[in-house]
Amino acid sequence: MPQPVLYLDVDDVVCADYTSRVWSGETATVEVIQKLHGGFGMVRRATFSHNLVRALGAVVTDYDVELVWVTSWCENLDVVRKLVPKFGGPLAGGRVAQYPYGEDGEDGVWKRDFILGDQHDDERPFVWLDDTEVLAHGDTVRRLTAPTTSLLLAPEENIGLTPTHVELVREFFSGVV
Repeated sequence: MPQPVLYLDVDDVVCADYTSRVWSGETATVEVIQKLHGGFGMVRRATFSHNLVRALGAVVTDYDVELVWVTSWCENLDVVRKLVPKFGGPLAGGRVAQYPYGEDGEDGVWKRDFILGDQHDDERPFVWLDDTEVLAHGDTVRRLTAPTTSLLLAPEENIGLTPTHVELVREFFSGVV
């Protein structure tokens, strides 16, 4: 069986303002200075649950899943260079989707197109977790990647992934490995 893939967004998925409402234990808010294309920069704040990060890390490890970051945090590889190290390690590494510069990065079409291209090159069972783009482009991705087995979930904005979401992801991967 080919190695399954987890396509993972950051904002309102792993990091969400009210993650503590659904995850017990400690949360952390970190600040990352992100340099943007054209010499601009901004400070981004991200709140995450340590228990959520551990749970996702366990999924990646337990099922030998390839982690692929598909997020605006991909610009300049900030997701793996600046954000993930603040998680404390369980989600370290992973492949990073090429972030488009200019107007193409303004909407989620680039995420849809990245996943479609990635699956076209190497069809493997996959999970896509994204709060907005699964709702906007999930049906297209499902249709164009069929019959590849997939699970697409859109967490609630400001809440992020819940324990129920992570359990659904675990069940999916346990059925394909």
